[in-house]
Amino acid sequence: MIAPSSHGAAPRPAALESLVCFTLAGRAYALDVDVVREVIHVGAVVAVPSAPAAIAGVVSLRGATVALVDTPQLLALPAPGEARRLALVIARQHRTMCAITIDRVIGVVRFVHANFIAGERPREPPEIAGFLPDERAGLVTVLSPRVLLEAIDRLRFR
Repeated sequence: MIAPSSHGAAPRPAALESLVCFTLAGRAYALDVDVVREVIHVGAVVAVPSAPAAIAGVVSLRGATVALVDTPQLLALPAPGEARRLALVIARQHRTMCAITIDRVIGVVRFVHANFIAGERPREPPEIAGFLPDERAGLVTVLSPRVLLEAIDRLRFR
């Protein structure tokens, strides 16, 4: 859940408890565990004709067909030339929506509100809720689950 904040800052996560940390295009990102159902190895990807550019295709997940979303394309990040072999299965209200590509999982960390640095608008894009320091003296970019789910909804894959 995202709560509003003041001074042009991004909304700050109000009820976050844990985050799944992962890398994408050489950067560390985090997403609320409440929207991540599982991590999967991407097997065969079947192309979907006339699909939006962000849809890499569909994959089989225990017999169900799941849309595979190219995360850099969805979030307008630089895209490397190679296909990603891992994905986070994204769910809303316990229903699988899609899988988003990632490079690797770093782990699950507890969200420490006192350490959270809210993103400033308009400097940061809306998909970035803010940042958390990591153990390597760097910053992990915390993605807004609300904005991510809205972007997925716009792809019209449910």
